[in-house]
Amino acid sequence: MNRVAQDISAALKSEKGRRPANEDAGLVMNSEELGDVEGLYVVADGMGGRASGETASNMAVDAVRSCL
Repeated sequence: MNRVAQDISAALKSEKGRRPANEDAGLVMNSEELGDVEGLYVVADGMGGRASGETASNMAVDAVRSCL
């Protein structure tokens, strides 16, 4: 497999919308943090204002991070 080196810029932005707090979580990691992998992008939606949505989205991001 041929790999082409690319410069990739990434940003993460989330808005709470009409909710009182932002329940979303995200993770952006680059090749310096991951080694052989070019990048990892995780977005976890906070479940639309349901109970513990912020906890659930943070747990999802933490679970991915702990596997690395």
